[in-house]
Amino acid sequence: MVQRLAQLGLFTLCLTILPVRLSSESSEVAPLQLFLKKMIENQKQNRLLEMVYTYEMKRQTQVLGRGQPTQTKLETFEVIPLEDGDYKRRIEKDGKVLSESERQKEQAKLEQEFRRRAGLAEAEKAKREKKRRERQQKEEKFWAEILRAFDFHQAGQEEQQGRITRVIDFYPRTEYNPPKEYDDFRLLKKVKGRIWVDENDFQVSRGHVEFIEDFKMGAGLLIKINQGATYSVLQSKVNDEVWLPSHDELSAQGHLFLFKGFGLKVVNDYSGYRRFQTQVNLRPTESGP
Repeated sequence: MVQRLAQLGLFTLCLTILPVRLSSESSEVAPLQLFLKKMIENQKQNRLLEMVYTYEMKRQTQVLGRGQPTQTKLETFEVIPLEDGDYKRRIEKDGKVLSESERQKEQAKLEQEFRRRAGLAEAEKAKREKKRRERQQKEEKFWAEILRAFDFHQAGQEEQQGRITRVIDFYPRTEYNPPKEYDDFRLLKKVKGRIWVDENDFQVSRGHVEFIEDFKMGAGLLIKINQGATYSVLQSKVNDEVWLPSHDELSAQGHLFLFKGFGLKVVNDYSGYRRFQTQVNLRPTESGP
């Protein structure tokens, strides 16, 4: 999740270290606390399981000028989990399947990456394994922090994807301070939102997040996301074991290098989730020329 919100993939929130503050009636406190605890544990497991799944991602990126698209880019990738992050193999460009020569180039790059990793020295392999463990630890810490960072308010029930969900609003606590070792957790102080949590599975079915303050990120704080940026996500059940994103959208305006303004809308659709197997992903994607 941390990674997805670094792509501005953040949507859901939390409770484990401190008790959750609730603005609902006292009779609802215990049930909602238990509900949130179960949800948080499920979200941790989802994000850890996501690290062993490969899938297809269709991405539409629009550059905005005065709120209107001035440039649109369409791409489809096969996303493959690796120890230190995800590898993206392009399989479509501008809404069209790659040509044979383009597919061969993408396949060659993928195979070269796997050969390079297979030939790494033991010391380098140990470093990558350490990075993998650090990614997992950061995910777990993120979800724990999320419950420290927000106040929660139960806002009723709604049907989502044919299932009953509990609607929960969250707002940042003014006194929250993120751990020093995870500086990017500062964004938790900058957002509010709403989540729709499946009543039976205790899983986030839908989420919406809005930046209520400007947020600076990157080395030297070179990127500024303006107040009003939004991120929305839909999740669905996969293989009867995990809930993973099926669709998400990011809309943001801001500045690069503190002076160059930008507007951006990114829409992703996810499909074809399957547990990662090297021999499967080393074969070319079956598609026409």
